[in-house]
Amino acid sequence: MLKKVLTILGLVAFFAFDDGLLVFLFFKIGFPHLSVGVWVAIAIFLILLNVSLALVVHRVMLRRSTTGAEGLTSTTGVVVVSQGRRGKVEVRGEHWDAEFTEDLKPGDAIRVRAVRGLMLIVEPDERSKGC
Repeated sequence: MLKKVLTILGLVAFFAFDDGLLVFLFFKIGFPHLSVGVWVAIAIFLILLNVSLALVVHRVMLRRSTTGAEGLTSTTGVVVVSQGRRGKVEVRGEHWDAEFTEDLKPGDAIRVRAVRGLMLIVEPDERSKGC
């Protein structure tokens, strides 16, 4: 909740400062002689720009993390080396040490269930078995 409140306050402060600075610069440069219609058009443009920027920021904040342990969880890969319930897997083009939830052999498709340090906990990828 605090993150949302701070984000909204930050966006409001940014947009207020941004637009205020732009209008101030227009006056300093010598644009105050523009008609009311032009100022209304500028205000509408700035409002639309700010709303579109806010939507982009909101969409980015809702995205799932693609780095670290959170980014690896649920990704798929393939078993490279199997030694009982341990081995090596390839996920996103990188080789990782892994613990298997059941016996797997090289070439089997896997899905990352969790990350424990530098060890991936993997299970068979059920979606690949049906194909």
